[in-house]
Amino acid sequence: MPWLLTKRQQTVEVTESRADWLRGSWGLNWKPTDLWNGAGESLTIDLFIDSISHLKTIDYIQIHLNESYINSPSHLGPHEILESLWQGDTDTTGNPINLVVPRASAGVDPFLNIITATQKAGMKVQVYLNSSNM
Repeated sequence: MPWLLTKRQQTVEVTESRADWLRGSWGLNWKPTDLWNGAGESLTIDLFIDSISHLKTIDYIQIHLNESYINSPSHLGPHEILESLWQGDTDTTGNPINLVVPRASAGVDPFLNIITATQKAGMKVQVYLNSSNM
């Protein structure tokens, strides 16, 4: 197979791509859990960022837009359609039941706040999304 030899001898020109920043970089995965019933309306990444601030080799943090596998319907970002499925169910004390996104009325977007805090700390953001049970 002389063409294989020829192909191996050719110089491959590397072109820049959107994922170049990932080559040789180190990142951490940050996954909050138990996002049901308000879906993280008060969640912040600040303590995590503080705890890793001494690690100068971390280039990015992978954050989760939603939970993994069976809890994948819960999301950290407000979403009108997903909230409309909730129907305002609350327990006897008025706390949401089975709410899988932050309420629009809460006026917070935990996902955007986490992205902003990560970038402010000088790191890039990689987003994890699981849609297995959506």
